[in-house]
Amino acid sequence: MTENYVERAQQSGRAKSPRKLATQFRGAVLRKSKTDTPEDLRLFGGHVHTLVPGAPVASALQIRAGRIAALGEDRDLGPPGPGCRRIALDGATVLPGWVDAHTHLLGYARSRRQVDLSGTRSAAEVARRMAGAPGSGWLVGRGWERHAWVDAAPPDRALLDSISEGRPALAIAHDGHQGWANSLALAQAGIDAGTPDPPGGKIVHAPSGEPTGLLLENALDLVARRVERPSAAEERALLREALGRLVRLGLTRVHDLEDGRAFAHLLALEQDGELPLPVDFFFPGERLEELERLGLAAGLGNERLRVAGVKFFLDGTLGARTAAMLAPYERDPGHQGMLLLAADEFRLRAGRAAAAGLPVAVHCIGDRAVRTALDVLEGLPRLRAPHRIEHAQCVHPDDLPRFARARIVPSMQPAQLFLDLEPAEREWGARARWTYPFRSLLATGAAPAFGSDCPVEDPDPRRGLFAAVARRQVDGTPREGWHPEEALSLREALFAYSIGAAAAAGGAEGPSRGTMAVGARANLVVLERDPFLGPTSDLLTNPVLLTVIDGRVAHSTLG
Repeated sequence: MTENYVERAQQSGRAKSPRKLATQFRGAVLRKSKTDTPEDLRLFGGHVHTLVPGAPVASALQIRAGRIAALGEDRDLGPPGPGCRRIALDGATVLPGWVDAHTHLLGYARSRRQVDLSGTRSAAEVARRMAGAPGSGWLVGRGWERHAWVDAAPPDRALLDSISEGRPALAIAHDGHQGWANSLALAQAGIDAGTPDPPGGKIVHAPSGEPTGLLLENALDLVARRVERPSAAEERALLREALGRLVRLGLTRVHDLEDGRAFAHLLALEQDGELPLPVDFFFPGERLEELERLGLAAGLGNERLRVAGVKFFLDGTLGARTAAMLAPYERDPGHQGMLLLAADEFRLRAGRAAAAGLPVAVHCIGDRAVRTALDVLEGLPRLRAPHRIEHAQCVHPDDLPRFARARIVPSMQPAQLFLDLEPAEREWGARARWTYPFRSLLATGAAPAFGSDCPVEDPDPRRGLFAAVARRQVDGTPREGWHPEEALSLREALFAYSIGAAAAAGGAEGPSRGTMAVGARANLVVLERDPFLGPTSDLLTNPVLLTVIDGRVAHSTLG
């Protein structure tokens, strides 16, 4: 987190104690953002869906001082007033602004400059894509998914050696929980036949004892931390570019779960007036002691950038076969994945976080990880913002009602089922029925929050909406949907991508966050076509015409 800010402050002599540093940090963040410039706007001639049950569809809305002032028919809203900007919708549809409840913004920004390995069908194809990439330093790609390979040949460092031309090379998997390194990268990380597995990680070895280059979970960090980083200025430029795309996709707020380097960049962008949308930031659990020492509790900040909580990891992923399961994987009777953090240790750390006023977000893919997290989170004090389970991908049916009872948010990423539906059937068998259990969780009274987990998935909310409603691949398969009993209605999916996601980070606005009620902050997205009238597949191609953030037009293709 704060390590960059701390070092900067201490080196300059501005901070002589943690308490003084915390005071300076608060002062820096609490200044009024330079991007808080709302407009008086009148949107008219369209279809306004507030998502409020029973509320009629309006044709116009008025925005003043960054908030929704009126909804209804244009003729009934009265004169727009001097200086009001009128925007004709020409039949377009207004919805509550989309919120991505799970992103890795700096990781997403960096990934846009890495070799794209998505859609590769073999280890050889990964190597071919990485071959000849420009540059002279580290060769890095991301996006391969071994479950999608038609060739059974596993990742092997020799294959990357053959194309890397003397450069250290690292190919990171789609899920970010496994990587494949060449010999030079392994050597730079000090990994050889005698290197022990790090806690919460595994170095895969060949029968000869030599490392194959495949690294799981925390073992990946041994190499990843050696990768050359762009300069701070270059990273900030990449971040600005990535954030601009999110706004063009209709996102009006995001939750970022990353490290202190990312937060330092976001803080700098906010202070320079270059942060285009609000960010709720979750710091990594490894920084808990520092957060406690500085007193950086949830809610600190302004409406543009605020501390939201702390994130822990309990297990791995389906793709890496490291998701912690209650019963063995179907094809490996002795394998149940791995818990990256022991239950007692998680209980201790989560309790400290809650005592410090920091809501807990915890990564859980497998049903054993989910149950372990519920056992701990149920006993924590309730804070202004709820505790959360990130992903909640496979949930044992006995545990479904526990989310609502303890007010724990299932923070889920629907678009991940595109790649996971086939391996879930292979690896988890009948348990695939309880994978991405959107409908079952909703039926118990839980309030899901949707997001993308970018760069794991593309941050386009339209993909997530389609996945939640259709539960099919983009190509329409399987035709009947994958466990269609877990599909949501469009209204329910939109709710989870707006009101549900906004509420999952709490904040001073309380229950009005993410809504289009009169008096609420004006955050909205305008689509060319009414998504309630067309086929589900139309969600994927429905253009985003306008994004309004806190009453300010942040993106527009309208006149």
